[in-house]
Amino acid sequence: MKIATWNVNGIRARQAQALEWLARERPDVVCLQELKATPEQIQAALWEAEGYWACWHGGRAYSGVALLVRRELAEQRPAFAHPDFDFEQRIVAAEVAGVTVASVYVPNGGKDFDAKVRFLEALEGWAAEFERRGHRTIVPTLPINEPEASALRYAEAIVQTLPDDAGDVVVVAHSASGLFLPLVPIRRQVRQIVFLAAVIPKIGASLIDQFRAEPHMMNPEWIGKDPTASEEIAMRFLFHDCSPEIAQWALTTRRLMYAQRAYTELCPLDRWPCVPSAYIVCADDRTVAPAWSKSAARERLGVEPIELSGGHCPHVSRPADLADALLAISL
Repeated sequence: MKIATWNVNGIRARQAQALEWLARERPDVVCLQELKATPEQIQAALWEAEGYWACWHGGRAYSGVALLVRRELAEQRPAFAHPDFDFEQRIVAAEVAGVTVASVYVPNGGKDFDAKVRFLEALEGWAAEFERRGHRTIVPTLPINEPEASALRYAEAIVQTLPDDAGDVVVVAHSASGLFLPLVPIRRQVRQIVFLAAVIPKIGASLIDQFRAEPHMMNPEWIGKDPTASEEIAMRFLFHDCSPEIAQWALTTRRLMYAQRAYTELCPLDRWPCVPSAYIVCADDRTVAPAWSKSAARERLGVEPIELSGGHCPHVSRPADLADALLAISL
């Protein structure tokens, strides 16, 4: 396999050069860094480079990475994904011919050495709890910056991330992503769905309808808060049970999901999917109320919830405990 990597330092100034290079060298996998461009700013000829599957993950005038995979290596589009520790569009990864390849743009240590160390430590531990247990972890890219995206659009993004050859899939949804979780198995066969400190959609109602009928489903102090606008809010409601080192890193990963349509539309399900369900409740959750979570799991899913200690984000604060719980559920 021929893998090429190139820090382009601004792809808009090198698009013609990049196309000529791809046509001449024909690498199997291409990792590009420091795009300094949004996907919309990439020329169509490069965005859909002939013979390649591509994922362009960039922001305006700063950072950004891309990963291109020759179609001869993958009959279907690879499951391009971004780990939770991704910030400022710094990593995209995919499995190619049995090998996980990532295009990574590491933070500049001269500007913020501590941030660089945190990023590298997170990269080293990426999916370690599952990998050493023989499991593969995939993190989908959701349309969080599309307010008009429907719940079906979110579910389709999740389905597209799952490789066609992955036959034994457990899909885990955290927090508001629970709205989309039961839509996945009506589009693709999965082994199980797991709600992690998540809302559970109600057929015939929107999330807003649910909240009006059951205001106790959320911590009233959490309503109206934006954790991306304030470190104090993020620490109080999301990362209060993290170690200082983990909390400092977690604050760099905050992203708001602008799912306006998905929150206000009626649940598109007409019946609950025939797939095993599970619920993990966090005992000290300061966003989704633990009492509501337990009741909803029993009444809507017909399951006894698994309880973890700690707050709303166990994948950040206690990943080993979460991995153990997920493994126990899926056995």
